[in-house]
Amino acid sequence: MSQQLFRPIGYHRPRTVREAIVLLKRSPRARPICGGTDVMVERDPKIKELVDLGRLPLDYIKKVKGAVLIGATATIRKIELSPIFREDPLRSLHDATCDFGTIQVRNMASIGGNLCNGIPSADMPPSLVALEAQVTVAGSRGHRTFPLEKLYRNVRKLSIKREEILTEIRIPKQEPKTYAAYVKLVRSQVDIALVSAAVRITLSENGKTRYPRIVLGAVAPTPLRAGEAEDFLCGREMNEVSIKEAGERASRQTCPISDVRATVEYRKAMSGVLVERALRTAVKRSGRAFG
Repeated sequence: MSQQLFRPIGYHRPRTVREAIVLLKRSPRARPICGGTDVMVERDPKIKELVDLGRLPLDYIKKVKGAVLIGATATIRKIELSPIFREDPLRSLHDATCDFGTIQVRNMASIGGNLCNGIPSADMPPSLVALEAQVTVAGSRGHRTFPLEKLYRNVRKLSIKREEILTEIRIPKQEPKTYAAYVKLVRSQVDIALVSAAVRITLSENGKTRYPRIVLGAVAPTPLRAGEAEDFLCGREMNEVSIKEAGERASRQTCPISDVRATVEYRKAMSGVLVERALRTAVKRSGRAFG
């Protein structure tokens, strides 16, 4: 039997979100595309029509009443260069973009595409989940908004319908004295993550930790909230003892797989190490000395 080839027979460039939704709903074998850094690499032969979202008015980054709104077609490079993400508490997004493939890929890849690819090693979801980001999706029945972490059901399985389009990411206004960081482990700078970790902490006047969020990537089918580690840190002073304990608790919550890149044991061990590194970075960004 001859191998099936990736040969779409239709290509569409809608100008409105509504038009794009109609095109996706009309053809069950249509696939949205923007930068194409996933679709054109995977070359799924089941795809018979491409719906190019590049003309939609979704390429923006803006602040509205303290919240940051990112259009789904904004490129990773655009986020990397934005001054909004060069300052606390949103520097973890800049961290994630700097480690995102090559500059050529960052110039093409869109944030919406990275979120909707649904692979556990994706760079952008952990930081956004740690910052309590929400996403807005549009479909034939209108728009709906929900927490980003609820977008994921399993590997490459999303909680949105096939004809729905992710249109916007909203990062809510963060509390004062909030700091965040993202780190990942790779074999080379342009590789996908073996393990990644994003953290967000808010420090009170007496140095106690409030609202901690710890999110791991590539160690579970979806971005993993390390709830046990978060609960442990809440109300505690950030020092080497508490950071190490948080890393150990986060590591115990992971459920990674072994593959050609790393073993289960290695991923679990490095999960704790990366959580510790990310927490130390966040504390250093606060300017506070370790207790």
